[in-house]
Amino acid sequence: MSKLLENIFRNVNIGLVNELKMLCDRMGIDIWEVIAAASTKPFGFMPFYPGPGLGGHCIPIDPFYLTWKAREYDFPTRLIEVSGEITIRELLAEKNVAVLDA
Repeated sequence: MSKLLENIFRNVNIGLVNELKMLCDRMGIDIWEVIAAASTKPFGFMPFYPGPGLGGHCIPIDPFYLTWKAREYDFPTRLIEVSGEITIRELLAEKNVAVLDA
């Protein structure tokens, strides 16, 4: 369970920063500046950075072992499930197409 907690923690936070990246792009805000500013706080913040996916072989899969097991106990794990869906792959694909079309 401790390894699942570690990987779910990463999964949720990567999903969060990816979603914030997409929102910041729409708002004309530099996510890197936001992360840098938040990182100046000496406590309570651990920086995560946006990227094309969750990375590695454990992070994208391990959290869903727990969601599978939780179903046996009729327990919803919505946050874990949604965090795995948030990806900026589509955003990167759109930007690549825009660059190639230019």
